[in-house]
Amino acid sequence: IINGGVDASPLMNAERLVTLLGITASQYRDFAALRGDPSDNLPGVRGIGRHHAARLLAEFGCAAAAFDDLDGVRTRLGAGVATRLAHPEARAAWELNCRVMAMHDDVALDLDLTTGAGVLPLRAEAVGSVFRAQNLTWTAGQAVRVLADVEHYEVEPPPSVVPSWVSAWPAGGSPRRPPKLPPRRPVSEQLSLF
Repeated sequence: IINGGVDASPLMNAERLVTLLGITASQYRDFAALRGDPSDNLPGVRGIGRHHAARLLAEFGCAAAAFDDLDGVRTRLGAGVATRLAHPEARAAWELNCRVMAMHDDVALDLDLTTGAGVLPLRAEAVGSVFRAQNLTWTAGQAVRVLADVEHYEVEPPPSVVPSWVSAWPAGGSPRRPPKLPPRRPVSEQLSLF
């Protein structure tokens, strides 16, 4: 939802979803199915982006109601949106996305969830070591607090990366200097602002 990847994304809750997208948590699957999700190769309904999807859900509550009331869509959101929803492939794309995005709770896992592997809380050391081994130190603390049910957990910072030209500290106490590069010749004599 937020550009910048996982690190830049805020913790999402129902209130922030309304603030960011203008939809409720119960409307999110319809929203995502209408607008699509290129990162998951879900095309969405052609011509319906995040703004039209949010407006449709604000006006009709759910996508099915909008598909069933194209005259109402035409009146409230305009002929263009109604025409896009009336296209024969529009509803099929939305329905396919809804099926793909649906959580399945009938998958046999062959796990004893009361005493078997994966029962929470996990051992804090085990969670921390797995996250460190995967170089996920920035999220290890939060993962341990949630999965191991501990209030505070210190994570070792990742090892610092030392440039290859700094092989050792000489006896004088300062690192070796990087090799001197030859001066660059200007590509052009033309003065430029950029």
